[in-house]
Amino acid sequence: MSYPKLSAKAKTLLKYPEVKRAMRNLQKSKAIEERACLDDYNSQPDQLTGAIAGLNMHYNDLHFKLEKVLGVYGIDLVITNNRRKAEYDKIPKTHTQAEVDEYLAKEYGINKICCLSARNEWLTEDEFQEQIKVGKIMQDIFDKTFEKKRGIQND
Repeated sequence: MSYPKLSAKAKTLLKYPEVKRAMRNLQKSKAIEERACLDDYNSQPDQLTGAIAGLNMHYNDLHFKLEKVLGVYGIDLVITNNRRKAEYDKIPKTHTQAEVDEYLAKEYGINKICCLSARNEWLTEDEFQEQIKVGKIMQDIFDKTFEKKRGIQND
């Protein structure tokens, strides 16, 4: 299969250290996507549109897109492995992030509120269990830290 030639801008983008790191991590891991911070990259997002389109045509197994982060203050290149994403999308999503908060509150008295934009995010059963585990661990760390500080103040 012959791939379209990459533009000079696309080749330069692939040589950027953050992009190289993300591409390497995506190849070595089982991750669905990797992000490369382009905050210090010497181009504006609108100047990269053609390069991104070229990368998407060249790499059939990957999808590249630019995503604003922190409002408009930062920009990431998101690289997605299409095959892994398709496999993940087939897994049933039976819980929401809001259900994690409700479970932690009911079972452990932990009042954690995720950001509003993530409350309706659907999770697999494994992700749900992992979120509960992390919430409990974080609460334990907070409790121990708070007890130490309270002990120091009472001395």
